[in-house]
Amino acid sequence: MLEVTRNTANCPSDPSDLVVETVDHRRRRAIESLVVLADGRVGWRGLSESCGSPARPATRVAGVYDSAEVSDLLAGPICTTIELRPSDGWSEAVELDMRDAVLTARLARPGQTVWVLRFVAASRPGVLVTRISGPADAVIVAPTMRPPAADGVDVDAHGDSITVCDDGQAIVAVSHQHVEDTDDGQRTLTQYAAVGGGEDPDRVRADVAARLEAALGDGFEHLDAEHRRRSSQRWRSTRPDVEFDQQLEQGLRFAQFHLLSASHGDGEVAIGARGLSGSAYRGHVFWDTDVFVVP
Repeated sequence: MLEVTRNTANCPSDPSDLVVETVDHRRRRAIESLVVLADGRVGWRGLSESCGSPARPATRVAGVYDSAEVSDLLAGPICTTIELRPSDGWSEAVELDMRDAVLTARLARPGQTVWVLRFVAASRPGVLVTRISGPADAVIVAPTMRPPAADGVDVDAHGDSITVCDDGQAIVAVSHQHVEDTDDGQRTLTQYAAVGGGEDPDRVRADVAARLEAALGDGFEHLDAEHRRRSSQRWRSTRPDVEFDQQLEQGLRFAQFHLLSASHGDGEVAIGARGLSGSAYRGHVFWDTDVFVVP
């Protein structure tokens, strides 16, 4: 068993899966970092901000920094918020499929269960796809994004587009949501977000809008199958195998998953000490970066 947090993580029969059967709200921020989803360019802390739980959601873009005296990665629009009715009283469990790079969450309360499936499309830079399924009276149709809780930044929000700027650096996110209700009282929300960053907000906005349009044109089923195929191919070419020690094997695969998440695979890449998982080390790359990328 991989002791992520005491009594919260199990080592299933497949060491490519990481299961947290009960998300302890006191350790939620740590678990959010463990299940970050990223493609080396853009990263999202893995858990949804929901259930009235303490959370520290974040969107980070590699190489895009704020203007603080000690610069940090610029905080981007939050794309992982979901709203449930009632807003509290939900238990939470998550499973990270490291082979397919897919995160599944189960939110439950007496008589109600909501499922959240999320992935960063492996072949489409900066595209986050989320599908939320559950009772229509529990799953609320709400905006898919909101501005970050950050001081000293300029925010421009129009409809399904949010731009965050600070001293010549910008992060732009555009989103779309599809709602499907069935006759038996179930609801499925499929959310798409495309995020990018750079010095020219207009150019970034045009780029992410084009990527979002392409994703919408292909649809969820196509994106899901394409992503799993590409992720599993990359996983098979890099995964470590350890005979007779499943705990060690899962630990190495977990390290490998985050290494792959922090690198985009196109040419050379500089990997920060904490990748795109949050504010620790402020997204900086150090002279001894090789130490941080050895599992």
